[in-house]
Amino acid sequence: NNWMWYLSAELKTIGRNQLLTMFQYPITDLITIGCMAITSMSDKSSAIVPTLNCPIFEDVELIFYGNIYVGSEGKSFSSNLGNGGMLRFRVYF
Repeated sequence: NNWMWYLSAELKTIGRNQLLTMFQYPITDLITIGCMAITSMSDKSSAIVPTLNCPIFEDVELIFYGNIYVGSEGKSFSSNLGNGGMLRFRVYF
């Protein structure tokens, strides 16, 4: 169990009674937008993760992940958890 995989979004886990949906769409030759949604089927709460991926240079990408929780207090994805985002640079070598 590598905790760095969780921080770098390399490992995505879903639990019991959860549904993961994802789409990506290239808006230009270089820029791709997407969205992931994790829904808890048992308590009807969701986490929505919009993404934006654009290469800056050869072998260098800039990736933005958003995080929006939709659910009432006490649910798996409660809006009390707060919303946020992460900006990530990925370098291939």
